[in-house]
Amino acid sequence: MPLWFELGGPPLALSFEYESGSESARTSASAMAQIVCQRALADLRKQRGLIYDIEFDLFEGGGHQSIVCFTADPRRENADLVCSELRQILQELASNGPDELELQQLTDDIAGFVADPRSAVVAATDAARRHLVGEQIISPEQMVTETAAVTSQTVKDVLSLRFDPQLVGMPEGTGTSDPTLNSFGTGAHEPVSGRAFKRSLRGSFQGVPSKARLVIGDDGVSLVDRVVTTIRWEDVRGLEYTSYGIALHGVDAASVELQRSWFAKGHEAFALIESRVDPSLTYRANVG
Repeated sequence: MPLWFELGGPPLALSFEYESGSESARTSASAMAQIVCQRALADLRKQRGLIYDIEFDLFEGGGHQSIVCFTADPRRENADLVCSELRQILQELASNGPDELELQQLTDDIAGFVADPRSAVVAATDAARRHLVGEQIISPEQMVTETAAVTSQTVKDVLSLRFDPQLVGMPEGTGTSDPTLNSFGTGAHEPVSGRAFKRSLRGSFQGVPSKARLVIGDDGVSLVDRVVTTIRWEDVRGLEYTSYGIALHGVDAASVELQRSWFAKGHEAFALIESRVDPSLTYRANVG
């Protein structure tokens, strides 16, 4: 950490931790995220046409730390630029906080939402979620009061822990040139030494790149493609059997998904991997 990885689809996602030990902190985090989205839509969509939309989710964590995740939809050729611009928006907000007009607009928006009878379903859903996770249930009127209490400083406090993205998911087929973000397999993880399995003829028809290879050695497994993804044996956390093949999971969300048909003598490669993984770490995916 911090690191980036290639998502299996078109979105761009970036996330980081924030302190969530109080209702005020959680409300300030929601306000921060809404303001980031508003600024991104004003600049990256309306002014520059780099994205169409941006959304956020808040994920409650253990203790007093939670995660905020932003998801945007740039074109592939703009993905790295949009990632950089979103980080710049966060930097500006962390340094200077929101202005009073932005905060007042949030309060007006939540007050208007609460006044709409259709908000009752959302309020009931939120109350159920809070009950389930053991949080204090607050009324819609309290939501307005809490939002009105958010200040520029409380928003800046949300970003004081670690506002710079810890995980960045780049759209499929793209990467980032940001030197501050590590990538699976780059830097500390060079390919392991061992037996190399080259792409098979069937693999070529399945879209496996011509220079891709799977290396299995005494230290671990490396999948060499546009980047090198290495999982060392001591870092293995699970071997998943799926309907298409296997997925080897390691620490820090590292994962290698494989099909036998991708590589020449793929059945031998699978056997080598299975022989090195503790049987207690193997499981079968529920594929119906």
